[in-house]
Amino acid sequence: MRVRQDSLDPLKFIVHAEDGSGNTNVSWERSVEVIDDDPPFIGHDATRTSIEVNGTLDFVVEVHDNIEVSSVWVL
Repeated sequence: MRVRQDSLDPLKFIVHAEDGSGNTNVSWERSVEVIDDDPPFIGHDATRTSIEVNGTLDFVVEVHDNIEVSSVWVL
């Protein structure tokens, strides 16, 4: 079973079993926690390479994540 790459929704499943005589059984529903283990991607940086004294510098950087980018900061 594959887990969607863009979702943290729990993976839910039920197991159905049948033997050669046609007897069946069904498990209870199970839920498996999905954990995001993919780091954010920092891509193209279009920030200016120079600035005047007393000027304002706007940082322009491409940032993506498969689930969500919750914050971006500059150190």
